[in-house]
Amino acid sequence: MVEGRHLKASDKHMSMVHEDLAKTNGLKVGDTLTLKANPYDADNESHSTATVKTTIVGIFKGDSDRKVSSRAELTSNTVYTDLDTTSTLYQYKAGKEIYQDATFVLDKGVDVEKTMEAAKKLPVDWNNYQITRNDQYTSSMLNAARGVRSMMLGALIGVTISAVIVLSLMLLLWMNDRRQEMGVLVSLGIGKPSLIAQYLTEMILIGLPSLALGWLCARGVAQWLGTSALRPVNASAAKELSSMGQVGGDLESNMSVRTLDSLTVSIDTTAVLYVSLGLLAVMLVCVAISCIPMLRKSPRSLSELR
Repeated sequence: MVEGRHLKASDKHMSMVHEDLAKTNGLKVGDTLTLKANPYDADNESHSTATVKTTIVGIFKGDSDRKVSSRAELTSNTVYTDLDTTSTLYQYKAGKEIYQDATFVLDKGVDVEKTMEAAKKLPVDWNNYQITRNDQYTSSMLNAARGVRSMMLGALIGVTISAVIVLSLMLLLWMNDRRQEMGVLVSLGIGKPSLIAQYLTEMILIGLPSLALGWLCARGVAQWLGTSALRPVNASAAKELSSMGQVGGDLESNMSVRTLDSLTVSIDTTAVLYVSLGLLAVMLVCVAISCIPMLRKSPRSLSELR
């Protein structure tokens, strides 16, 4: 939507036009657009030539990058109106309107299959109509998103495992290097729980700035990884779509072969929380593995360790 608003259910004799049509004819929101019924239209059973003056309430944009094969596929010539306008143009009687298609939007979380089954039980002549899901119009974009998600999930698992292994080895080596220090502190009467608490505190103090630095770096790295993953996914999707043959140039057909143009990656607080909990878990495990066996030894045994 470039200007104005969308059509509402309560609108009567309102219209929306494409920005190219508006620019060519000097139209703007609030202007009057006169529409005339085409008596040769197959849906115009009464061969009506009625005219309706509509008020332009919105100007939209959107173009198909595919070659059109008929005038009906010219996006710029498409005018959207309310149902009352169409009924007046074609002189339809109440309950006798002819619909080529109708799109119904479901609320989030509603089961599509159950809704379709319930709709098929309505008193509709299903010999002349069929009910289908329209998610095929966005299937290529959804497939691209799933492909990126799959690649990113694989990368995340690999990076996480590698990071845990490297971090664990570094912490274990660091703790082992402090065995003599531990023996001296124990011989001075410092309790073993206090030593464990000290080591955990040291790790947390090191981990907090590391998390902050990692979060700052991750924002740029995550965006770069997302963009890099999108390229091969789009290339694969384009190759698959090209094997499907030629499709129309109308908006629905164009939408069905669209892929993701760009990908915006953000790191939310939930991800930071998971990383923080994972880091804390690694710290606890490393302290337990390093400290518990050594704290069972006597101070002299710890001091003699090299």
